[in-house]
Amino acid sequence: MMKKIIALLLLSLPFLASGQNECANSLDQAGKLYHSGKLNDAIRVLEPCYEKIDGKREKFEALRLLSLMNYELDNRQDAEKYAILMFRIRPYYFNYPNNDPAAFHKFISEFKIRPRIQVGLTTGVLLNQPILLQNYMATKGTNTYKSSAGILLAGNFIYSMDKLSFSGNVGILGTSLAQIIKEESGTRKNYKESLRMLQFSVGAKWKLPSFLGQDFHIGTQAGISQIISAQATLETRNSNLTTVVQDSKNALNEKNKTQFFLEPNFYWNHMLKNRHIMRVGVSYQYYFQNLVNPASRLINQQFVFANEYMNDDVRLGIWKLSFSYIVPLDYHISH
Repeated sequence: MMKKIIALLLLSLPFLASGQNECANSLDQAGKLYHSGKLNDAIRVLEPCYEKIDGKREKFEALRLLSLMNYELDNRQDAEKYAILMFRIRPYYFNYPNNDPAAFHKFISEFKIRPRIQVGLTTGVLLNQPILLQNYMATKGTNTYKSSAGILLAGNFIYSMDKLSFSGNVGILGTSLAQIIKEESGTRKNYKESLRMLQFSVGAKWKLPSFLGQDFHIGTQAGISQIISAQATLETRNSNLTTVVQDSKNALNEKNKTQFFLEPNFYWNHMLKNRHIMRVGVSYQYYFQNLVNPASRLINQQFVFANEYMNDDVRLGIWKLSFSYIVPLDYHISH
């Protein structure tokens, strides 16, 4: 039985080779026939072979020629079919057209090409403006939370429809909590807590009407921030005694580690010539949970009593200025 299969395969090899040889020069042959005005003959040569042509550039040229010839023969349905296949290989062809006839150039310029599936990388800067919920200052004086900078790095997966797009995002954020306590006795306490968070979110965006030729979106995301690191330092200065005392702690076990947030956002998209996208975004992460776990507030009693300091109830509020580079993987193409 095996011998029969091998024999059949060997017998079929000449036919396979013959089919490949027939298509080896099909693009050149079709081009010569096209320039001599034999469009139907050129289509008969190229149509059975375009799928077998190796190389993106050669396959693109074959599809462009098939679309052009069918357009000139007024076979609009086939012209559209081959134009769509052509754009799937080179969706940014609008920016680098060949010397196409004016009528055909107008025909292909009417196609709408929109990203369907995209992936991206986002980086940016943060500004954390914490909201004080409950003050646990032990003495009289002032208790102030300062805005703190931070950074972010995230990966994005985007699925787009007409004006609506959905995204999934995963990233890491670094920010801090900065607090200044000024006691009436003259003591000043500077508390700083460095936070690292893993973040997962899903969102939706809506494309706004173009303004001055620019592309804008609004949307919102909902997500989870998982706190993975919280390192704190406390500097206590006594102006009367001119002394400085420093202490530190790992504050992770004092935290509500899982934080839920909602993030309204606004984006400006700039499409590059290769149809990749540069995106600039502004957004605000509104957090719902107290950063501190009340049940664990006194878990580090040595730190609390030695420094006369206890964590307040606060909620994070993070502004983001982000920059993204987005690469389309697939497109909606219509005419």
